[in-house]
Amino acid sequence: MDRRTPLKKKRRHPVARVKGCWGADEDERLVRLVGEHGEGNWSAIAKHFPGRIGKQCRERWHNQLRPDIKRDAWSCTEEQMLINAHRDLGNKWADIAKVILGRTENAVKNHWNATLRRKDSIGQVCAPAPSL
Repeated sequence: MDRRTPLKKKRRHPVARVKGCWGADEDERLVRLVGEHGEGNWSAIAKHFPGRIGKQCRERWHNQLRPDIKRDAWSCTEEQMLINAHRDLGNKWADIAKVILGRTENAVKNHWNATLRRKDSIGQVCAPAPSL
C-alpha cells in the first residue's frame, strides 16, 4: 500500500513541462494576461498555461511579444551602435540591448553572430552609398 501523501506524490511526478513552440492561442492568451497582471507577475500568469513555467512566459514576452520590439531590418546607425557597444562591453548582450532601443538581447546577439561579427572583422559594415 502506498503511504505517500498526495502532496508527496505530486512533487515526485509534477506536471510535465511543455517544451517547444508556442501556439497562436497561447501567444494571444499571454498578451491578454500581461495586460491584466502586468509584466513581472510571471508565476501568476504561468498558472494559465498548464505545463509552462513563469520563466518560459517571461522569455516569450520579452523576446517575441512585447509591442515595442523592432522587427524590421537593422539600420546602418543601429549596426554601428552595436559594433561600438560590443567593442566597449564585449558579449554583454543585455547591456548592449539597453543602448539599442527596440532590439531584444536575443536579437542583438543573433545579429552580431550571424552578420556583424564577420562584417566588422573585414571592415564592411554599412559602407556609404555610392554618390551619383
